[in-house]
Amino acid sequence: MKPLKDIVRLIRNARIKTANTANARVLDKMRAAYDDSSHGHTITDTGGHVVRLAIAAAILVAAGVLISHLAQLAGGNVAWAEVTKRFEAVPFFSVSIYMKDDATDEPTQMDLWMSQDGHIRLRIAKHVVFAYDGQIKAYDVASRQAVEPDEMAKVFIDKIGQAGEFSLEAIIDVMFGGRPTDVTPLVNPDAVISEDMIVFDVALPDTPEWVRIWALRESRLPVRIQMWDPRDGASTDAVFTYSKEQPTAFFDPNAFSGVLQTHNASNTGVVYAFQVDPGGKNITPEAMFQQSGYHMPVVKQAGMTEDGAFWVLAEQALNRMPNGNPFYGFPRVQDDLGRTYVSAAGSHRSRDDASLNIFVPLDFPFDGNRPSRITLFCEAHVQWPNPTPELVGTVELTQWDRNAPCPDLSSGGDRSSLELKLSLADQLDAPKHAGRLARLLATIPSWSEQPENERLLTFWIRRADRQADFEEAVRIGQVLTPLLLARPRGQSRYSFTEHLVALAATNRLDEAKTLFARIDGLSEPTPKKEERYYGIYVEDLIESLAENSGLSADQIGEVLGFDIGTNDAYRQAAERGKRDAGSAESDRQVQERRAELAAYYQGHPLPEKAELIDRTRDCEIYLGGEKNTLPGHPGYRILPINCGISGVVSNLRTVGADQSDARKVHPYQAAIRFAGGLEDRRFNADLVYREGIKLPECFRLVLAARGLELTTEAQAVQEVFVARYDGRQLKNCPAVRVPWNVDAEDKGLRAWSVADLLEVLSQRMPPGCYILDQTNLDKFVCVGNGDPTWQGAEGVEQAKRWLQEQFGITMAKEGRTITTYRIQRRAQ
Repeated sequence: MKPLKDIVRLIRNARIKTANTANARVLDKMRAAYDDSSHGHTITDTGGHVVRLAIAAAILVAAGVLISHLAQLAGGNVAWAEVTKRFEAVPFFSVSIYMKDDATDEPTQMDLWMSQDGHIRLRIAKHVVFAYDGQIKAYDVASRQAVEPDEMAKVFIDKIGQAGEFSLEAIIDVMFGGRPTDVTPLVNPDAVISEDMIVFDVALPDTPEWVRIWALRESRLPVRIQMWDPRDGASTDAVFTYSKEQPTAFFDPNAFSGVLQTHNASNTGVVYAFQVDPGGKNITPEAMFQQSGYHMPVVKQAGMTEDGAFWVLAEQALNRMPNGNPFYGFPRVQDDLGRTYVSAAGSHRSRDDASLNIFVPLDFPFDGNRPSRITLFCEAHVQWPNPTPELVGTVELTQWDRNAPCPDLSSGGDRSSLELKLSLADQLDAPKHAGRLARLLATIPSWSEQPENERLLTFWIRRADRQADFEEAVRIGQVLTPLLLARPRGQSRYSFTEHLVALAATNRLDEAKTLFARIDGLSEPTPKKEERYYGIYVEDLIESLAENSGLSADQIGEVLGFDIGTNDAYRQAAERGKRDAGSAESDRQVQERRAELAAYYQGHPLPEKAELIDRTRDCEIYLGGEKNTLPGHPGYRILPINCGISGVVSNLRTVGADQSDARKVHPYQAAIRFAGGLEDRRFNADLVYREGIKLPECFRLVLAARGLELTTEAQAVQEVFVARYDGRQLKNCPAVRVPWNVDAEDKGLRAWSVADLLEVLSQRMPPGCYILDQTNLDKFVCVGNGDPTWQGAEGVEQAKRWLQEQFGITMAKEGRTITTYRIQRRAQ
């Protein structure tokens, strides 16, 4: 329907004629209702679209209710008193209306709720409108402010408001100007698909438009009404729902306004505030919170500092996850400028359950742009292996205090711009933020400029420790440590770790020993015999010393004053530290190799596709994330090759596009064969390749660089176990534990996939026995630690029973032909 084309022509055009008496009467009354509307003349002044749809929706809803009640659902007339009585028995109904101007338009949608006593509530876009006894109040959900009612709402409510009571007679009088007792839509038997449903068609004269009504035969209540224009697919659909009466607050604009003013309700919670589902289901997040135990914090005040930090003060801030862990306030925000914010500070005050959260954009304090809308996210960070936070709800704010400094929630809290910069800098260590971090650090005073500022000194000594600048860390520690020792109350022993490590790393072992003895003997922090976590602190310190100082276990024991080898926890901490030191050394080798390759290509042309370059020394390089980029040469990446030829082929089978059985055979080596006297040999090289080349092609290029290629061949295998899945509903991964080496404290748990389980099982089977995986299960299904203890024939049978019981995986022995990779020399 186009403006000034359909509704206007249908209702106002006097040239429309009809020979059907009933339809003519309907048309006359529609025309009278339209002409009587105070909004009829505005249809051309306001552009037509909104008001035209308003009138269409109003007439459709009201007329639809009338027609379907006045129709004899068996095909004949119904006594008027019976219809009136039946309608009055409906205490409440709602209708969702969808309107389109043509077939390709997105529909305009409106929600309408009406009660038997005449209360009306409408939702149109972001407006919620209340009406009763001629009074109209409207609110905008986005701005949370009172507004003028939408024109569509005015048209409908003004017409209903002319009646003194809510009844069929009143609707008839308002919408049609009389009481038609013999309007009879025609039953369309071809449109009926069920005995409990009856369908009526109303043909409109001199126009191809038509109206269809779906009603329930027994209750005589309409469930759907549709107006359709076949010329362009313009339509108006109304879907009806009936239920018991809603609470009084549902139709109370004052109660609704109270929800808006708290700012804590989500948009869903506002739009459907106080609505109760008769079936007991949750409609709003607030209703859901009552069951889950979660709730949305109540925003009391929000503001943005002059530098661009956003803060929010909330009450009822404490939440608790099902595992008992608490979380407070809002952990993250987004703005309408698409900027990323990080949490820079926060605190919680128990006595009144208030939380203060402070966020800064990544470019703080350089980005002077100011948003017009902030979205607050309340999230519960659930435990591994489900790292994605569970969304509790969101709050959208469009109003906050401008250029407002952060408030103090508790005495002694530092909310200064410097503190926020320090907090942000601690979170910008990723390589992608290197430029941003450098700019931020240039705005932070050096430690020597504020030698009494413990927080600033702590920040710079930790940066020196991260960069292994231990001489600088010693200099800072010589200033910081006396400040900490001067007032130990409230200090943590961890505050001295960087200074201790720096002393050990610079071979000042006597100074380190003296400092630790002094820390260890303090009455504040809590004496070690009374401190619950003292042992954990010592473990962490040993690990840090082993990782960063290069000291042996005996030397570490000398610094601490006892033999760490006599305590299993301390010995393991030293071993972890050594491993971490090895990881740090690996990172150093990675950076050296990247720099070496970057320098190589300063004097050599970059490859058109890829080039395999041998390493200058025997070592293994592992790259991930941004580390596999080639510095100084945009568009090129590095793929380390630390394995043998068979390993390259196994990787190809794992990531390649080949969907043959070769990728599904366990163990992997079973589907790889060397030809022509070739033997497996190890690579110690890196493939430098152009971005856009997929990994399968990269692995083929690695083989090609050594004069090798792959072909496939069919190889008959005498004994194959085919694994199949029966399609049952699987449990959540953490709920299934592997039947081996389960640690009571869940230390070292990892998630296992079906492919992992079958691969391990295949390695426990006799030589020549292969498993063909046809389960098509590619997700994690259980958790555990260690390797399975399935051994020999008995262990294999145990494993097969367990796989069937837990996942519905069966293994049947079959004779099959397996596609095998054949590694051969490249043809010249």
